[in-house]
Amino acid sequence: MRKELFDDAIGAVPPSTVDVDAVMARGRRADRLRRVANPAAAAGVAVVLVTGGIAVTLFPDDGGGASVGTPPPSSTTAPPSSPPTTKGADRSQYPPACDRPDLETAPEVNTRLTATATADFQAQRPDVQLDANPGMEYPDGVARGALEFFQVTSQPGVDGPICDGDNYFMSRATTHAPDGDGNLLVALAPAYGSATTCDDGSTEQTYCDERTGPHGEAIVVATLVLEGGTTMHRLDMTKPDGSQVTVTAENIGTEGRSGAAPTAAAPPLNHQQLIDIALDPGMTLFP
Repeated sequence: MRKELFDDAIGAVPPSTVDVDAVMARGRRADRLRRVANPAAAAGVAVVLVTGGIAVTLFPDDGGGASVGTPPPSSTTAPPSSPPTTKGADRSQYPPACDRPDLETAPEVNTRLTATATADFQAQRPDVQLDANPGMEYPDGVARGALEFFQVTSQPGVDGPICDGDNYFMSRATTHAPDGDGNLLVALAPAYGSATTCDDGSTEQTYCDERTGPHGEAIVVATLVLEGGTTMHRLDMTKPDGSQVTVTAENIGTEGRSGAAPTAAAPPLNHQQLIDIALDPGMTLFP
C-alpha cells in the first residue's frame, strides 16, 4: 500500500516539509481522504497534504539510521533512526493475494476488522473505554461507532473491490481513560509495492525507527508532535501477505491535526502496543 494514502487521511503537515504538487500528482484520492479524516478540510480550511511517512523496506531489528530526537518514555527502546518517507510506488504493482478467487467483500472485511481491532485494543488496554470519535466526518454521511471499519472509495457509500488503488479501509475511535481522552486510527489497504523508511525530514517527527517483525513484517514506528502540542504514536507495517496496516494513537479525544490542545498526558497506546495490534493475524485483508 502506498503510505501517502494514510498520511492524507491523518491530516496536514507544515508547508515547509511538503511538495504539494508532487502529492497531488500521486492520485485523485487526496481531497477525498482529507475530508474523511480532517474536519478542517471538510469546513473549507486550507490544509497541506502529508508526504512524509511510510513506504516499506525490510530492515533488521538492530538496523538503525540516524537519531531524530529521543524516544518517548512510553515507547519501546529501539535503535534511533530518522523520519519516514514514501518512495514512489507503482500502483500497478498489486500484491499476489489480490489474485485469490476467495477474497472477501467490503462488508465482510468491515465486519471482521471491526471485531478484530476492538478485541486487540481491549487486550492492550482493558481499562480504557472506546467511543465514537466526534471529530470524524464520513464521506457517505453515515455515522459509525468506535473502531467500526468502513471502506473509502471514489464513490462514497458504494462498495468497491478490496484490491483497487483508490480503495482502503479505516476506522477511528475516541478513548476514555482516567488520565484523559485520546483517539485511535486503524487503516488497511493492499501493499502496492511501496517501501517504508525513516528519511523524509518532517519537522513534526521527533522519533522514528525501522524494524523487522517476527514473520518478516516491515515495520516503522514514529512519534510526531503536532500543532497544539498533541502527540501521535504511529505504526506502519507491511505484512508478507500483502496487507499494509497503519495504526495511530494520539493524546486528544478528537483529532490531533485540528490544532487543539491535548486532552491526556500521553497517547493511549505506546509503540509496542501498536505493533502488537498490527501483528494480529486477523489484522489483514487476506485472511
